[in-house]
Amino acid sequence: MLSIFEDIIKHKADYLRAETGEHFEDRFERGLRSAGYSPILKRDISADDFRIIKNFIVQKQNADFLGFKKYQMSFIRGPFGSQNYPDFMVFTGKYIIPVEIKYSKESQTRPIWNSGIPRANGIYIFGSYKKGDITFFLGCDVLNKKRRAALINFFEEIKAEEKNFKKFAKEKIPDAEKRGFMPYVRRAYDQEKISKDTELNYFSHSQRKRLEKNVVTTIKKLQKN
Repeated sequence: MLSIFEDIIKHKADYLRAETGEHFEDRFERGLRSAGYSPILKRDISADDFRIIKNFIVQKQNADFLGFKKYQMSFIRGPFGSQNYPDFMVFTGKYIIPVEIKYSKESQTRPIWNSGIPRANGIYIFGSYKKGDITFFLGCDVLNKKRRAALINFFEEIKAEEKNFKKFAKEKIPDAEKRGFMPYVRRAYDQEKISKDTELNYFSHSQRKRLEKNVVTTIKKLQKN
């Protein structure tokens, strides 16, 4: 696992030949295979094991990695669907490591998060085709636990209000035109300039090297345990 991230640093240009996120995922998959990891499918895992794994990984505030010694040196691409986190679930023989790819064919300098708030225990790889750069980081290093909880809670409250309003509107506000207009709150997260110290560019960020080093350190620690 460690060799892939070392390879990304050394052979950045090879990975940046990908023009789309899917092509970049293909290159990451080839890196996994070269490192000795074998692809498996959801059906290769027992239903009970898969339920345990999914319940653990989908938790948005979970900062731990799941200790799991089955399915040695293997990976699943898109374990919970192509549009859901994570893009890869890597079995190291000791732990399961979620990996999420954020790749842009344009000149973006920060990932597009949409509804997928950074997960504390996820390793993220962010690349920009036109910028010609790639970086990687842990979700917990770009968003702390307290702020993540507040952001998650914000939408939980808004969605609850949406549900209550729809019930009220259905019962108390006549739909004379029979058109069925209702509010729809779309969960989405973004990054914006909050203060003069805010750094939105992931490639020029002052903490970039430290965050990349922390990914390497974390993988080394998981391999030893």
